[in-house]
Amino acid sequence: MRAIFLVPLALLAAVSARAAGLTVGDKAPALKVAKWVKGEPIAAFEPGKVYVVEFWATWCGPCKVSIPHLSELAKKYKDKVAFTGVAVWEREKTDYTTKVPQFVEQMGDKMAYRVASDDPEETPMAKTWMQAAGQNGIPSAFIVDQKGEIAWIGHPMLGLDETLEKVVAGTWDKAKFAADFKEEQESKAKYDAYRVELKAAFNEKDPSKAIALIDRTIPQIPLYADDLAVTKWTLLLGSDEKKSYAYAEEISGTVI
Repeated sequence: MRAIFLVPLALLAAVSARAAGLTVGDKAPALKVAKWVKGEPIAAFEPGKVYVVEFWATWCGPCKVSIPHLSELAKKYKDKVAFTGVAVWEREKTDYTTKVPQFVEQMGDKMAYRVASDDPEETPMAKTWMQAAGQNGIPSAFIVDQKGEIAWIGHPMLGLDETLEKVVAGTWDKAKFAADFKEEQESKAKYDAYRVELKAAFNEKDPSKAIALIDRTIPQIPLYADDLAVTKWTLLLGSDEKKSYAYAEEISGTVI
């Protein structure tokens, strides 16, 4: 029988969690951009001022959708918040010096905030912000508060508006969000580790092993309980139709 080595779920999650070295409440990293494409450069985060640093790319559809919204917010908080869009993860190194400035020029006033591009060789912005914070998708935004600390991390279309209003007003509960964000990141790390083990079970074509894994995992990451339950039901449907119906009734009141 072929031996399969599996890194334990808890170990993988711990390694992943440690890899995220930037979190809410930490001092914001420096803006080590390669070039300021639009607007006045920001040399450093000034005490008493609020900043939004958003990461995007020219090929990213959702990023393009969020640009008008960010522009509206930049105009709304013109004298209170400094917005910067940083181009990262471009597909070709030359895109940073060709496609990025071309895109910004074409957008004109529709992109009503500072724009900068990451260094295509060293990618310091992608590493010290996105990768350090465990963010693997764009668009992604960071709010830097009056103390120069990360106050919020998330999708610019999901929660940025209300959070920014509270940060500017000085009423944002950063400690609570930090705790929630930590729980979310830890759950995601565990979920990613679970998927590695689940793939191995699928490769062995052993539904019972996969189902047992799901049953062990659900109590560990309740934030992903719905996804896990649906996966279990799908496996049961393909292996034991009667049990799948019974399980569907069991979870019908809990899975959204």
